Amino acid sequence: AKQPGERYQDGAALALALRQAAPPLAPAGAQIPLPEQAAQVWQTKMESLDEAAMRNALPTIQWSGDNDQISISQTAPQSKVLVEEIVTIGRSEDNDIVLRSELVSQRHASLRRTPTGTWQIIDLGSKNGVYLDGTPLLAQVAEEWYPNQRVRIGPYYLQLHAAGTSVNVGQQADISVLLTPAKVDILPGERAAVQIVLVNQAKERRFLQVTITDIPGIWYTLPQDALRLMPGERGTLHLQLHPPAGSQTPPGEQRYQVVAKSLTGGTEEAAVSGVLNVKSVEGFALTLQPDTLETAGPCHVRIHNKGNADATYMITGSSPNERVRFGVEEVELVEATPAGNGSGRSSLPSQAQMKKTSQKANSLLRLATQIPPLRRLPAVNQYMRTQSQARRYTQMGQQVQRAAGTGGRKATPQDKSTRPGSSSTPPPPQLRKTGRIVTSEQLYTYLTVPAGRAEMIEVQVSPSRRPMIGRRQQYGFEIQATPTINETTLTAQGQLAVRPSLPPWLTALLTMLLLMLCLGSILWLGVRFYNPADADQDGLPDAVEIPQYGTDPTLADTDGDGINDGDEVIARLDPLNPDTDRDGLSDGAELELSTDPRNIDSDGDTLPDGVEVNELQTDPLARDSDNNGISDRDELRLAVGPNAWARLLSVAGEAAAVLTPTPQPTPGPTATPTTLTEILNSTGSQDGAVAEAGTTNTGGELLGNVALFPIGDEGTSQRQYKGIISFNTAGLPADAQILGVELRLRRANLEGNPYAHLGQIHVDIAPPAGFSGNPALEASDFQAPDTATNVMVLSLPLNDGDWATAILPEAFFSRINREGVTQFRLYFTLTDARSADNDFLWFSSGSDANAAFRPQLVITYLTTLPTESE
Repeated sequence: AKQPGERYQDGAALALALRQAAPPLAPAGAQIPLPEQAAQVWQTKMESLDEAAMRNALPTIQWSGDNDQISISQTAPQSKVLVEEIVTIGRSEDNDIVLRSELVSQRHASLRRTPTGTWQIIDLGSKNGVYLDGTPLLAQVAEEWYPNQRVRIGPYYLQLHAAGTSVNVGQQADISVLLTPAKVDILPGERAAVQIVLVNQAKERRFLQVTITDIPGIWYTLPQDALRLMPGERGTLHLQLHPPAGSQTPPGEQRYQVVAKSLTGGTEEAAVSGVLNVKSVEGFALTLQPDTLETAGPCHVRIHNKGNADATYMITGSSPNERVRFGVEEVELVEATPAGNGSGRSSLPSQAQMKKTSQKANSLLRLATQIPPLRRLPAVNQYMRTQSQARRYTQMGQQVQRAAGTGGRKATPQDKSTRPGSSSTPPPPQLRKTGRIVTSEQLYTYLTVPAGRAEMIEVQVSPSRRPMIGRRQQYGFEIQATPTINETTLTAQGQLAVRPSLPPWLTALLTMLLLMLCLGSILWLGVRFYNPADADQDGLPDAVEIPQYGTDPTLADTDGDGINDGDEVIARLDPLNPDTDRDGLSDGAELELSTDPRNIDSDGDTLPDGVEVNELQTDPLARDSDNNGISDRDELRLAVGPNAWARLLSVAGEAAAVLTPTPQPTPGPTATPTTLTEILNSTGSQDGAVAEAGTTNTGGELLGNVALFPIGDEGTSQRQYKGIISFNTAGLPADAQILGVELRLRRANLEGNPYAHLGQIHVDIAPPAGFSGNPALEASDFQAPDTATNVMVLSLPLNDGDWATAILPEAFFSRINREGVTQFRLYFTLTDARSADNDFLWFSSGSDANAAFRPQLVITYLTTLPTESE
């Protein structure tokens, strides 16, 4: 043949054609004479017409395994995978393939794999012979066995299937059509050979004509389309498939039909389906027009899709040190859906939604994603979400491409939508322009280009910061295009020439003016610094009184406590509160009495300074004002005036001993309702903090019996710390009616910035038995149930030494345990600052060496006290 497509493609096809061209064999039962020099007389038996019809009644077979296989049919089909190099066949059990029939010899035949991977069959001198496509084999002579040939051994038929191939068979009445391989994978522009085997199962001669349907005529070549076949004879036609190269050949599975029709002796026809899987051809080109810009201007990004399928490209742009900004019309990705199902906007990112970070920042963020504690940082979370969205976009593109290769579903022979030009493959995602121009240092956008065509988008390129002065500079930038179906990336380089905004002569003039302005500013600031305005002479400059302290710049003492605002700021007192510690004495009065204006109880006897001075007339600097060995608080509890002991001693020594009682009973003391304030210090042995066990929200490490305890968050381990403090409130009078409860803690130290990172400080109250069933500090106090949750919020002290305070609402006065310990739990609003740094607020505990620094529970209550005898 002159044309390559009309020639035999391999030796197997040529051997098959030669076998079919051999003269017809002798009738059934005839004897075949051998040459005279032959030592033996061979006798063979040809198949009858009925046997040929039975043999040619082929089932539909499909095989795509990794090894060759033999299918064996008689009553029940069976198969044998060929993994050995030599396979024996016979009735004996020691054969590789056992055929249990009296017509099969003990060792009937053997198969041998050739170096090229094909198989040969050998008759081992069997009694009833081996038939290859109806032709008996000579004993001990190897014969090539091709996948489209049948072997009969006794009552068994054997079919060879090559690895990775498939065969389709169609049968109608007296015509059978065999197509091998049934499926062909091919690239546009390549050629593939398919064998069409026709079998005449009728009892008369037939003239069969073959036609190919459902694919264009330029996609195939059939050199011969008709055969004359004798009864029981088979013939082979060679079909050449060659879809043309170019974008006009769509990818995906294209089904075609091979129809064999009898032109003589009847009108029967048989059809068999084949699949031509056209592979996708990928390739594109990227260009910039122009690639050099002056100061700013549009740059056209052009992409030429050289493949045979529509493709969507992700276009990115960047420049070293983010010197160039890119402006492009924003697009939204609209995912294509089948007709009738509607369509919805995809959640995939537009370039306005993607993170605009520099190349150096991207490297740091990628590194941060590998460190678990850093993944909670907001910037790292945002970066991870952006990358996840980009990966989802790429995956969707790959899914669209795979769907384009299969049509999105399994086609049927009747499905005409698989023909070239049909649209069974789903379209790529659609891009919809929003009309908004997005400008940033990082370019992110998308462009869909039809197969074989070129599209372009306009990108506005400008400098991020145009220099005011200096020389003309060149800023390099690059544009990259990446298909969503693979990782192939093309890069185009561009240059942006940037001139300074100001000419050189103007730059020199502005420089001189700037120097003069700087000198004038320095002189003005010097005067202001050494002579700040202070209209009220309180020690605070007028410029800072209102914005920083909220004080009146025209009044030296804004709160009227007798201390100038400046002196209060220096002493860390509140210039807006005349009684900073709220003990009933003004700050000025406390300085005169030498008491601490920042401590509600200067002598630590649990009686506020104001109560001692204004109501009890005791010394606020002495725990035992009358030096009688009983503290002022204890005397008050015994309903004895603190000065009563001294008055008793002043009575004449002997007079008291000779006093004779009068007959009249002495009237008892008259009950008088009295308002008292009692200050309780916490119990140091029960104070401390509990650290979280990892991030489990359960207690772990204990910090007990320490002078200072923290609450907050540990940055490296992300553990939360909660504080526990306990007060013995069993000493309250039985008839005490609580009027107010205040919790006070002294700030000792601040680490990090817990106020900004963690929020407020909340307070829980324990059950009467304490957290975890007892007042002792335990790890389970971290998560133990409470009797009142978040009943108070502590104020946030600004400086070390300041007191944090909280007022207990009246509804929770009943939670004060009058028979034992009242226990509190302190914690911040947020459990994790999501920062690598520590954020702690340290408070003095009940174990602090200075009693005045210990936590205080200030209880004001109404009780009935008897008056002293006159």
